[in-house]
Amino acid sequence: MGSGSPVTISASANPLTITKTSDQSTYLVNSTAVFTVMIANPGAYGITIDKISDQLPAGFSFSGFDLTSAVTEANSTSVPLNGATGNITFEGGVLSGNTSYYVPSNGSIILKYRAIAPPAQAYNLNTTVQDFVGITQVGSANNTVSVSTVLAVNSFQLTGKSRLNSSFLHWEINDESDIHSYVVERSNDNIHFDQLWEQPAMGQNANTAKYDWEDSQLGKQSIYRIKAIRNNGNIQYSNLLKLSNSPKGLSVNAVYPNPVKNSCTVALQLEKSQVLNFQISDMKGRTAVQFKRNGTAGSSLVQVDRLGELAPGVYRLDISGPSGDFQMQLLKVN
Repeated sequence: MGSGSPVTISASANPLTITKTSDQSTYLVNSTAVFTVMIANPGAYGITIDKISDQLPAGFSFSGFDLTSAVTEANSTSVPLNGATGNITFEGGVLSGNTSYYVPSNGSIILKYRAIAPPAQAYNLNTTVQDFVGITQVGSANNTVSVSTVLAVNSFQLTGKSRLNSSFLHWEINDESDIHSYVVERSNDNIHFDQLWEQPAMGQNANTAKYDWEDSQLGKQSIYRIKAIRNNGNIQYSNLLKLSNSPKGLSVNAVYPNPVKNSCTVALQLEKSQVLNFQISDMKGRTAVQFKRNGTAGSSLVQVDRLGELAPGVYRLDISGPSGDFQMQLLKVN
């Protein structure tokens, strides 16, 4: 058989499996969703997938690949455009011999992409993904999500500050009756996260549960998140928190209230007085509020106004200055 001749492996020899998951089951309006499609090959032979045909939930729009996706624009002949809605298709076939979506024996390939939720609430949005070898469909999987205008009762917010070589993390949750445990994770590149510590949930269902944890090995810059593991095995992540080990020192002790209606207060800790830039953007990166404030050395409070003009949804607060920067999510409600 010539080196360029194709080899066809029967479906029974390659019992591929396909799954589709989302990083949350319910999204806030205008927030970012992450969908993951995994095609696994428990068979004895490697096989190449030619096409992945997926559906976005009604009202969601495609906003690009996640950095950890094995399916990318570079190894595809066709991918969705940013802003695409409805049915979206990913086609391989870039490399010689059409090996760009190759699934090895006992291995898998992952498609991971982001999408923006619609501006109105919706429930039980079911979608189906299919994978193809040639024109033959070899598998399918379903996923269901919802969109809400209010924060889920057990959503939680991670805050923290840095001092010397340590990070001090704090998170609160007002109903953890279905939470089994929390895992503190840290990353240096916002791609690969390492588990640092696992804390069993206290089981509070009437009172707000509060947790604190110290990382005594803060690098030059570390990105933290909390992974909440539910009793049914589902995963929910907190916001990302970036802290810097800078001798100049800029840290945010708290942002309150959050969720916010008209204004919020930022509690800062600065080692020297400086001019700080404040910016609030929506999840598409569009600036909604921007201003400068003088921050004084030591503890400082800055009030952020004009939030009542914003539509309900998730926004990102960025604070930057000569001593460093800080980012976190804000939830705007009516």
